[in-house]
Amino acid sequence: MSNQFSVTETFIQNDDLLCVSLGFVSQENPLDILHIVSGVYLSETTPKPLEDCLYFERTDQRLSCSGEAISIEIGDLMIRIRFTELGARSLGFSKMVEFYFAGKSDLFQSVVQILDKMSAIGHREIVRKLQ
Repeated sequence: MSNQFSVTETFIQNDDLLCVSLGFVSQENPLDILHIVSGVYLSETTPKPLEDCLYFERTDQRLSCSGEAISIEIGDLMIRIRFTELGARSLGFSKMVEFYFAGKSDLFQSVVQILDKMSAIGHREIVRKLQ
């Protein structure tokens, strides 16, 4: 199972939800996509409700999970996501996947802007770590 993908297109939602959609080609699907979704604020209640977790969906809801990202590391034209075992299995990914934006710095910057907003509202798993 491959864990490195080249992003071919992106979709951004920045209103009542924050959403980053990464389009890529996989062995399973030439039009594969990963959605990363967050609300625009966290409730800050304890225990953390499901609505306060990052939601991931790949292609359709049968491949989805909430709260199963260990980290989303933002690097130089690359995003690395580490999932729990359950998250990886739920999405059909390896426990670590990397999305590359070679030659697509404009797409990368728009994705990073939304990931930064997600981080700013309290999603601590999103970090600018890779250099």
